[in-house]
Amino acid sequence: MATKQRVTIVVATIFVLTFCRVATGQEPAAVGLGLGLGPSAEAPTADCFTNLLNLSDCLTFVEAGSNLTKPVKACCPELAG
Repeated sequence: MATKQRVTIVVATIFVLTFCRVATGQEPAAVGLGLGLGPSAEAPTADCFTNLLNLSDCLTFVEAGSNLTKPVKACCPELAG
């Protein structure tokens, strides 16, 4: 049972980290492009920590002593789009 919870927590952590990476819009730097252009400022990005806190309500099913087998339907409205 503890192994299943650990796997669920690891999967949820990977999901959240991937979500934060996508939410910030980070892309690999282009090499060799824009050599004749001056420096440009990056666009403002979402605060990854805020996104992580918003997702914390989705993990009630992995808390110790929880009898839930999946998240409740009302969880994670920030992922609805």
